[in-house]
Amino acid sequence: MKRWYHNRESTRPKTVVKSHSDKRDLDYLIAWLAEKDMTIEFEKYEGKQKEELLKYVRCYLEMFSDDQILMADLVMAMKPDDWRLLQSFTETSTEEVIV
Repeated sequence: MKRWYHNRESTRPKTVVKSHSDKRDLDYLIAWLAEKDMTIEFEKYEGKQKEELLKYVRCYLEMFSDDQILMADLVMAMKPDDWRLLQSFTETSTEEVIV
């Protein structure tokens, strides 16, 4: 997600292709986690603090909030406390994202 975050606004053709590939991978992983009733374990990630990781997820959420299926999967793939923390960083409410 970090690479997608840093490349998301690039206009360089190779970077755009890689960013689209990263997005597809992220979509797949989120759907897979939701399907398996698993959650993202931010605390177990070494090298970054949870708040920094949530910054990447927040941007992803804001950019793709119109994809209701993806957003529903994202909610399922996050622990409720992490989702609330993420929402505290955003201007978009959970109801607006899911509905």
